[in-house]
Amino acid sequence: MAAAEWLSSARARFSASSACEYAVVGTTGIWDLLDGNRGYGAIVGELGLYSGTKAMTSLHRVLLLISAAAICSPIGRAQRTVTISEPRIFTLQALFDQADTVALVRIVSGDTENYGVPVYKASVIESVKGAAGETIYFGHYVGSRIGWEYVVFLQNTATPRSPKSDSSLSYGTIPYSVDFNEGYTTMETSYQCVFPGNDKVEQCDDAVRISTDYIRLPKSIAVSPPISEVTTFGFRWVRKNEFLALLRGLHGDAKR
Repeated sequence: MAAAEWLSSARARFSASSACEYAVVGTTGIWDLLDGNRGYGAIVGELGLYSGTKAMTSLHRVLLLISAAAICSPIGRAQRTVTISEPRIFTLQALFDQADTVALVRIVSGDTENYGVPVYKASVIESVKGAAGETIYFGHYVGSRIGWEYVVFLQNTATPRSPKSDSSLSYGTIPYSVDFNEGYTTMETSYQCVFPGNDKVEQCDDAVRISTDYIRLPKSIAVSPPISEVTTFGFRWVRKNEFLALLRGLHGDAKR
């Protein structure tokens, strides 16, 4: 299917009952919204998007515009205003400086019913900046996995968040932090065998998944796949221990 036909069919899939009900939260959901089976390489080639490290950023903007057009087109019913934001591009240092909390955490539970926004409860494994307690509460994007570890960069809200009712199932009134920049500041960790090496010992390690389209890392830290290779929204893996060591260094620099 040619790119023009694909764009038309993607737009047509928004029905009158559902088009105004899509909330485009973050950015990674947009691809599934349009056509999760379509290859990125084909779209980049057919749309004439330039290749290299900025290709996914360019494609990202195209998908944002398509989504906005589909949601906001006249379809014979009351319209709903939807705000779609493009993530900012940060250096790792700037991201660290803007965050109130930088920590390695394990998500232990979540609540999407009682607060009006998704809330995750997480135990702090290592606090690099902020996060004085053993437990933190944060959101506001869905998709993080219960029981998994994440490196998070969070900004504190000015006031605690209270549940909508007195339900005993809620966490009560809690200090609340947000994973800003469209959710790209919550970074999944897992065991990956994606690094260069002669055997599994060298190739496999605990790793952190980072979008290098929006978070620019120092050249001193190795990423996989390399920057020269186009990946989905710029997601790449870095070794977890190396990344945490880099963050500790940023914290040390900030204190001096």
